Amino acid sequence: MTTYQENRALYQTPTLRIRKHEWKCVVYAHDIYGACTNYHWRNPDNPDMPDFQECRAWPNYDGNDTYNGLPRSLIKLYRKYEAEIEAALATGKKDQAA
Repeated sequence: MTTYQENRALYQTPTLRIRKHEWKCVVYAHDIYGACTNYHWRNPDNPDMPDFQECRAWPNYDGNDTYNGLPRSLIKLYRKYEAEIEAALATGKKDQAA
């Protein structure tokens, strides 16, 4: 099952394994805010969880935390694909302005 963000994806990074989970950054088109990002994760070693989950499903998720309770090492994923993520965000913002 795909998530709302994946259905509206402008760009998705390749997955990056951070410890025992795989992560990807999804740039998607939001109806109100335009181009936005969200991190998705999965545990490839858990057969009960074959699909990626939105970051809000992360066990330590906390929307009031600076990092939303997500692993701070996600910066590695962002930095690795920063140019592609920023290009997709810029394209999405342009599309919304039109």
